[in-house]
Amino acid sequence: QILVLVRNPKDTAVSYYHFYNMPLLPSFASWDEYFATFMSGKVTWGSYFDHLVEWNKYIDHESIMVITYEELKE
Repeated sequence: QILVLVRNPKDTAVSYYHFYNMPLLPSFASWDEYFATFMSGKVTWGSYFDHLVEWNKYIDHESIMVITYEELKE
């Protein structure tokens, strides 16, 4: 069985932004510059939305449970 933990895209974007601004990684001059890059999927790990779409194909599969971070906290 597989548990797929997904996160709110807004929270993911903010997390990635702060992660990118660590030493040794390419950084962005502003949030706006980063956000445009995030939305276009040109960040290191690719498009977060493409990732969600791929998992969405299995949402009704009996061996896969998709849960959001917020649901997990509850």
